[in-house]
Amino acid sequence: MAHSTGTSLKPVSSDVQAVAREVREEMAAMPVPADLVPNLESLAP
Repeated sequence: MAHSTGTSLKPVSSDVQAVAREVREEMAAMPVPADLVPNLESLAP
């Protein structure tokens, strides 16, 4: 994945939230053990 100079100007927190949102959407689309959900939620700011 190529990184442009514009990505470095974005706040890291917004990137983390975006990734966490995508992860939650993917996890919601597949069956996962319930004990994994709290662990992922705790990683989000």
